Amino acid sequence: MNKLMWAVLPLTLATATFADEKIPNLVGTWEGEATSVVMGGGRHHEPGNMTDIRFVTKKFIYVIERQEGRNLVGYITNEGNQFREVFIGSIHPDGTKAIIQDEDGKNQIDLVGENEMVSCYSHSNAESRVSSCLTLFRKP
Repeated sequence: MNKLMWAVLPLTLATATFADEKIPNLVGTWEGEATSVVMGGGRHHEPGNMTDIRFVTKKFIYVIERQEGRNLVGYITNEGNQFREVFIGSIHPDGTKAIIQDEDGKNQIDLVGENEMVSCYSHSNAESRVSSCLTLFRKP
């Protein structure tokens, strides 16, 4: 039994180390321009009614302030800093995607490279519905 433990232990440690290496460090400021379809208005978009469906292009800024392992904390704002929305999130164990939950919606994220991610966002509530995707780049 003792010999088996010593034989398996290096494999276990190697697997754990390999898994940890897949977790990217996402802390930083990320910027990109979204083209959204919007019904109504809300925090990041001009007021409107629910029958007013429009296409809006706007620069967004995601700031990831803290990361512990695969978990994230930060905020989203837009070019005019009209609203700052706190989010929490988690990186998928394979290190290639993540999910972020803000105050009223969620982002599905594909981690394209060390300094590039694609975020697709949606929410639906009584005041508005929004759907958008954008490519974000980390600022140096």
